[in-house]
Amino acid sequence: MKKIILTTLMGISLIGFSLTNKEIIEQGGVRQKQTFDKYFNGNSGNTRRDSNLLNRVYPEIILGLYNRNKQTFDNEITRLGKMKDGRKNILKPLLPSFNEYINENSIFTKNFLKNFLEEKDDFQSYIYTATSISLENFYLNMNTLLEAEKNESSLEENVDTVMDYLYHSGDEKTKEDYIKMSNSELDRLVSNEFAKLNAEIDKKMYSGSSRARSNGNSVKSSLRKTEKLYSKYQENFDAYINSSRLKAESKEKIKKMIRFEKLSDLKFLIQSLKTPEVEKNEQQQQ
Repeated sequence: MKKIILTTLMGISLIGFSLTNKEIIEQGGVRQKQTFDKYFNGNSGNTRRDSNLLNRVYPEIILGLYNRNKQTFDNEITRLGKMKDGRKNILKPLLPSFNEYINENSIFTKNFLKNFLEEKDDFQSYIYTATSISLENFYLNMNTLLEAEKNESSLEENVDTVMDYLYHSGDEKTKEDYIKMSNSELDRLVSNEFAKLNAEIDKKMYSGSSRARSNGNSVKSSLRKTEKLYSKYQENFDAYINSSRLKAESKEKIKKMIRFEKLSDLKFLIQSLKTPEVEKNEQQQQ
């Protein structure tokens, strides 16, 4: 995942038209720029320092992403309601479970960064980036599935686009390494990354003040809840993917996108604990 972040938030793209994930991401960049220009009069050079304006810009972008996900979900529920294959009932819990997960994840991320972020000036940008990446990837995952159901040959490009988009350049593994992994292997990596983040919180707690230790316990509790809600959301998305008529190999590729996004999110949060100097040294050693 990109380290930061003002350029990766997506806006609302046209719903109901066939678009590749690459086109959706590009449209998002244009719409984000329009939103920033509206508030900053075309001069966004100081965006990361103007907290009052950021408190207006970011919520507008996030609300747009929420609304787009809801509209996409509602459209699909309506479409499936005309069929008799039972998929509507499989789809129903997906968006509610995602929203429950993303809301708790946002609470965790905010408290985590508030207590432990090294680059305090980037606090708002980190929070909204972490949230927006998850929101936009719900839509990208849905688009990948829906477009593949129309034309399965679209799958490869759409999956590859998202893997490129989320891949963190400082990762010790290549994008190709992840593509070759099974989903069970990715599940283990995600679990390991949750454990690693928990351990990093412990280090921060016990090297800090009594207040840091107290706040850290609350952050750890929220992390545990986030992990449980993520697992439920992943289970629901997997069930909906499995209910499609796609080839088994295609289903596994779409499931991989969900896991890779969470892995990227967790790596991003762990990275935020490091000072730029430490991060630079680690990258030079790789």
